[in-house]
Amino acid sequence: PARYTFATLVDPHEELPPSEISSLRYWARIAEKMGVEVEPITRKDLAKLANYDALFIRETTSISNHTYRFA
Repeated sequence: PARYTFATLVDPHEELPPSEISSLRYWARIAEKMGVEVEPITRKDLAKLANYDALFIRETTSISNHTYRFA
């Protein structure tokens, strides 16, 4: 079992995301080797945020959208 669980906030429909999906998959594989589970989440998952040990925001952030509330 994983020691930690990281949420990764992503928008699968974002035209120019900060990270390529292949990079996020690679990061998740490396994290798994270190005992960290990485779970992708979307804007609909704000209520579940307290279930994670950390949050990695990989959406374009803005003070006027949901990413600010996640941070």
